[in-house]
Amino acid sequence: MIPTAVVVFLGRSYFDAFLKEAGKDHYQVLKSALLKVSARFFGKDAPQGRVVFTKGKVESEIPRYSIFYSIVAQVGDGLRVKLLLQSDFDATLCNEAQTAFLGFLSSLYDGTLDVESIKGLAHAVPVSSTLLLAYNSTEKSLEVIDPLAGRRGAGA
Repeated sequence: MIPTAVVVFLGRSYFDAFLKEAGKDHYQVLKSALLKVSARFFGKDAPQGRVVFTKGKVESEIPRYSIFYSIVAQVGDGLRVKLLLQSDFDATLCNEAQTAFLGFLSSLYDGTLDVESIKGLAHAVPVSSTLLLAYNSTEKSLEVIDPLAGRRGAGA
């Protein structure tokens, strides 16, 4: 849940425009812009960050997910969805993840989302009104990340 340095924020009204004919061209412009911006934060020349925690609190001082870049979308009723991108992704995997996330948002907003297409989505519990997603590069799909897994009480 550490905030990232660069956050791309997408609102629902922005995506609603994509569903109209005029927005389809702009969707490609947005996608291209995201790919260019994110290329600066992934790959061999990407900045490396370390996070300092109390001993025993984390597995590694190198965060699993980028502390520099993420994408957040407002999906309604105060709920946000945040795409976390793995720190070790290269530009190609980052682009795959962003494309999958934009596809998820598009299907969510146009009412065609198959809840089963995203691992853990059917039973996801947002943390601080934010649902965290990550791209599984092996499965080529998005999945819900629960930072509190194992810490919730029974039935939570």
